[in-house]
Amino acid sequence: MPRPLVLGNGHCMIQFDDRYSIRDLFYPIVGHQNHLGGHPIRMGVWVENQFSWLDSDGWHRQIRYEDSTLVGDCVFEHSGLGIRLHCTDALDPVHPCYVRKIRVENLRSHSREVRVFFTHDLRIAETDIGDTAAYIPAVDGIVHYKGKHAFLFTAFTASHGLHQYTTGLKAFKDSVGTWLDAEDGELHPNPISQGSVDSTISVRVALEANADEMLTYCMVCAPSIEESVSRFIEWGGRDIGKRIGYARSYWKSCLKSNRVTLPDSRTQEFYERSLLTIRTQIDNGGAILAANDSDIMETNRATYSFVWPRDGALVATILDDAGHTELSQRYHQFCEGLLTPDEPFFRHKFSPDGSLGASWHPFEHSTEFSSPIQEDESALTVWSIAQHFESVGDIERIARWYPKMIKRICDKMVEFRDAKTGEPKPSWDLWEERFGIHTNTLATICAGLAGGAKLARVLGDEPSAERWNSASLEFAELLKSRFWNEDLAAFYRMRHPDGTPDSTLDSSTLAVGLLGALPVDSVQVKQNAQTLRSALWVNSPVGGMARYQGDYYFRRTDDFAGNPWVICTHWLAQTDLMLAESSDSRTAIFEQVMQWTRARATESGILAEQYHPYTGEPLSVSPLTWSHAEVCRTCQLFASLEGSKAVN
Repeated sequence: MPRPLVLGNGHCMIQFDDRYSIRDLFYPIVGHQNHLGGHPIRMGVWVENQFSWLDSDGWHRQIRYEDSTLVGDCVFEHSGLGIRLHCTDALDPVHPCYVRKIRVENLRSHSREVRVFFTHDLRIAETDIGDTAAYIPAVDGIVHYKGKHAFLFTAFTASHGLHQYTTGLKAFKDSVGTWLDAEDGELHPNPISQGSVDSTISVRVALEANADEMLTYCMVCAPSIEESVSRFIEWGGRDIGKRIGYARSYWKSCLKSNRVTLPDSRTQEFYERSLLTIRTQIDNGGAILAANDSDIMETNRATYSFVWPRDGALVATILDDAGHTELSQRYHQFCEGLLTPDEPFFRHKFSPDGSLGASWHPFEHSTEFSSPIQEDESALTVWSIAQHFESVGDIERIARWYPKMIKRICDKMVEFRDAKTGEPKPSWDLWEERFGIHTNTLATICAGLAGGAKLARVLGDEPSAERWNSASLEFAELLKSRFWNEDLAAFYRMRHPDGTPDSTLDSSTLAVGLLGALPVDSVQVKQNAQTLRSALWVNSPVGGMARYQGDYYFRRTDDFAGNPWVICTHWLAQTDLMLAESSDSRTAIFEQVMQWTRARATESGILAEQYHPYTGEPLSVSPLTWSHAEVCRTCQLFASLEGSKAVN
């Protein structure tokens, strides 16, 4: 199920499903512990003895953002109830405080009493063991707490607080939850419950014919009950709704640092929406999360809430080009702490607190390392730091990272090669499915060593610069001599550890040109792009580019090589943009790929990882940070090539 509304500020992040239930709640580290894990915080309406949750059938929903903000602008109408709700949602840009302003409209020509309900089904710290939900009279609200987590929920109108409240057991023996108690319009008060618990609160409004009234609902996150109460008071109490205005102004101001100007306002707005979406997936400690959609647990009891150094490095370059260099700096600082003393390459993936993340790569392939690695992740990190230096020129930070990270990685990339072939030693591929020597990995090594050599020269380490640059050129020659398939006019996807080539056509080989391992206008790069286009383009009304021939992940049909992926579609477009010979050609390529991308996105501008090739249904996680990053990269590349890149 897609997440069309995502709010985040680096301390807290919440995600809504397409029926407006909050399904993901992270605090105080984005991506670390999901206190909902897919279970809902939702809203319902009772009027004239009829009740409906907003995730039920019968509602017409419009879920979107206000332009250029992370402020939700959502409308829900139920003709059977004769009710319209206009909801404005925001996280305070600095504090872990979520606020929803709701305008309740009576669509009938007679006066009525309307009751609005909110129910909270938390699993604090990702388990319901030992939770407590308690009514706190001092703030007329419910606090869910356990350990160093407390979540205060309350609601009120201009003149009244809660109408009713209750707490109780859920998902335990015969108890289904207090949400069931709400459906007759009445709550039977219970001030405290422990264990597997939930809570429900309600607010009552009396509406004249065709009239409306405002109410406010909020959540305050804190490390304790006492702190949640004091924060609620400090951040406004009954005036906490003003936080929405602060958020609106903050996000619009953030976008003013954007360095990219696009000729079409619609495309500019979509580009900025992707930048804002990326920001929601970043923790203030530096971690850039791949995705935080808990629905992926339906296929495996694991999530994308991890830092892949590959993804993070690519996203960091986008942030630099967009003018958000501080976020990139935090990310590289975060990476410095991930390398172990005995291993100069990054491991598979990491939790946002810096601990080693879950993995499916076996240790049996490891030789020089105590754990399996993907060499491209380390190579791209060095490349990303070099790109960062070009954007910022912060020599002090580079000098600090150089001995601990840059030099260690680059020296190891030069050494980590087969003595006979000169190829890199085997590691896992970027898709994390195959062990061998991969064209994509080789391209990233070329880019990483070239970037490292530039930084070495800046710092006066000429011997290292010469060694790394020479190795980069040697690896580039291997791409032409050992990884080019003349018969297919395409790069081999990989060579197996025994040297046997794999001729499967794979979109990741576009990195050879995109990263500059070989000139983008070289014969091999151009022919490879054409061959991939013919083999991997999804020739359905949905269109788009598949990952590789026979892609099995979320496969829905054997009619095509695989499902269309946003990142692969944009890799092809980026290659085409770099090869285009005229401004008109570039414009046509750019407009086509952006039109395709907007058609895939939700109304609110959120992109998934991949899509059903016939229905266009989003598949896997949504939003995927990498999808939004490649959209931004395409926009930034087009602006650069067209000369419309400007600092505001």
